[in-house]
Amino acid sequence: MQNKFIQEITLNKKYFIFSLLLSIYIFLPQFFAIKSIESVCFSLISISILFFLSKINKLVFVLIGLATLLINSIVLHIVIHWGGGNLDARLQTAVLSPTQEAFEYLSTYISWFDYFILLYLAAGLFLLYKFLMNHNHSYKLLKSTGLYLLLLLMIGLSSINLIKNVTPFNYFLSLNQAYEWRPIVVERANFLAKQERITYNKPLFYDKIIIIMGESVNRNHMSIYNYPLNTTPFLDYLANQPHGFVFDNVVAPTNQTRYSIPIMLTDATVEHFFDFITSKSLIGTFKEHGYKSYWFSNQYRKIKHDAYIDTIMNEADIIKTVDSSTSQDNANFDMALLEHFEKINISNNEKQIFFLHLLGSHTSYKKRYPANQVLFPNPKNVIEEYDNSIYYTDTVLEKIFNKFKDKFLFIYLSDHGELININKNGHGFIPPYKDEYEIPLFIYSSDKNDRLKELQEVNKNNIFNMESFNELVKYIAGIDDNKTKISNNANVFAVDPTNIFNYKDLEK
Repeated sequence: MQNKFIQEITLNKKYFIFSLLLSIYIFLPQFFAIKSIESVCFSLISISILFFLSKINKLVFVLIGLATLLINSIVLHIVIHWGGGNLDARLQTAVLSPTQEAFEYLSTYISWFDYFILLYLAAGLFLLYKFLMNHNHSYKLLKSTGLYLLLLLMIGLSSINLIKNVTPFNYFLSLNQAYEWRPIVVERANFLAKQERITYNKPLFYDKIIIIMGESVNRNHMSIYNYPLNTTPFLDYLANQPHGFVFDNVVAPTNQTRYSIPIMLTDATVEHFFDFITSKSLIGTFKEHGYKSYWFSNQYRKIKHDAYIDTIMNEADIIKTVDSSTSQDNANFDMALLEHFEKINISNNEKQIFFLHLLGSHTSYKKRYPANQVLFPNPKNVIEEYDNSIYYTDTVLEKIFNKFKDKFLFIYLSDHGELININKNGHGFIPPYKDEYEIPLFIYSSDKNDRLKELQEVNKNNIFNMESFNELVKYIAGIDDNKTKISNNANVFAVDPTNIFNYKDLEK
């Protein structure tokens, strides 16, 4: 048997060597992006899979090689210009970007090295063509062995759940997901582009509005909500000021970021989530009232979140992300968002609205805070790690708050809550836990605003669903319409407590 293998390899030496070198050539750009031993292993596995395919079916090998070559050429471009990072997220962002934005990108980020990439791509296409047209093989043992090894490798990868992380399979999956989401992104972009530009001259109550959206915050772990540990000393202080308001009965619309943020910021609801596609957001509303809008985000890139949220974020005049390519485990601390304020003049009378999207208390909790700003220097369990993340967020809020002086509205809430105990923690469970919905809502007004006091009184006996956050902010700021006149309907922001946790699960 061994001699027959050697004979077949010898007889088909050119085909054997050419397919091996071509497999390596196709995956060569991957090695520019390698940052770990795991990445090396994945790339070698991918080369092996492609090589085994050449022994089974030449046409299949060429077609998959062609698709992989195109993707890896794009990867090489991303690595050169952006330094790597979450490459599948970069690919998805490219697919989901509006056409005009894509052309603007090409005009900005094309360098001499991209001409080398085009030559590399052209050479690969030529080699694949030559291989398809001029190289044949005549062996049986290698074909059957290649099929056996390929199936064994694929089954092994699937059984240990690695296939989704192996290049190029992760890219194919990411692109497929992006094209599924693209119609929604494009539809909303088209809706906004067709909207008549309206300008209102009516003065509102505030020159500056700061909306801080926390992440995975369970209010029951905040001292401002009577948690026994001093996790929110700054908010505790503000709550005791004349114009600080704590809302005790507040729930998130869903237990997942990608749904909660669009619902909170538009007219969408849980029952009619995709209404956000044809709905202006708070950003658009306040722009019509003369506000310059800013969106600062420390959320790591995970396109299943971003596809929906980005359609809203892109309405802002100024968009700043700390590191849109990072993973959650290597993300920056939220204090990094303060850097974006350094280049902005917020001391003038210009009307400005800021949306800050924190990474807050997202798992892994111990990676959400620096070691020198903690409540527990040596946390013994996940609960203490979580409390440290809440404590650190409080320091971030203090730094942001102190940048504003006059005529400003400061709002802090969370996209959803978090289940926290020793044995189980997180969010997005099916069915959901009550803790995943119980979020904070704190509002501070630099000036007296009777509407806030009115709302707080209503909230004492009614649960506010942040499904209506969009209308809540407009009402507080002084934008009046039929939906936001609480004097006509005191329960406009309230929900039936018996139905709070019976929402349809949007994952089903």
